[in-house]
Amino acid sequence: MPPKRDLTAARLRRMGENAMNVDSLKADKEHAERLARLAASASARQSAPAPPGKGAREPPKPAAPAAPAKVEKFRAVEEYSSSEINIPKGSTVFVVGAPDANNLVQAVVGGKAGKVPVKILREITPELLEEERKQREKEIEEARRLEEEALKEEMERLKVEHTNTQQQKQEAGAEPETESQANSFEEELNKKFEDERNQLIAEEQRLKEEAARLEAMLRALDED
Repeated sequence: MPPKRDLTAARLRRMGENAMNVDSLKADKEHAERLARLAASASARQSAPAPPGKGAREPPKPAAPAAPAKVEKFRAVEEYSSSEINIPKGSTVFVVGAPDANNLVQAVVGGKAGKVPVKILREITPELLEEERKQREKEIEEARRLEEEALKEEMERLKVEHTNTQQQKQEAGAEPETESQANSFEEELNKKFEDERNQLIAEEQRLKEEAARLEAMLRALDED
């Protein structure tokens, strides 16, 4: 009987664990929108006219405050760190308003806010999300292929080990393995291979579905 081997798709599982947390992304978006509202309120207070002196004519009422700056989501194409904020490459970053004179934007990621250079950001569009999903699918397929190749190599090694063990037993005077025993070993090994291969395929499919859900979730952030 072949020894039990744990050849589950560890690499595939790790890829699944890297999926983004929707709750943290929603919290970052809310943080960015709150900063936009605060900035709009501060701007309105600064532009309000001074109160009139005694006997002076009432000034015209100030214009309504400007709407808060737009919050948009971007992908960090480079890693960036400052005293305010740390952004790993690949992060989803929420940007408040337009760049300043130094090409810096106010950004929120991981619950922190800070100034970030525009050059490290790429706007997240439907086209980018589709591109990222397709790339994840390619990586998942490649990971499954590599795991399956490793599984085949392990099965072949077990066959060689079994053959060598039987030869050593015969040289030591033991009875040779019967055809029925050899067939039983082969069948059991083939079944083990197919079972674990099917697990890899199922894991591949699950992660592709997860990639599609991630794409849909990031699209839906614009609708909240």
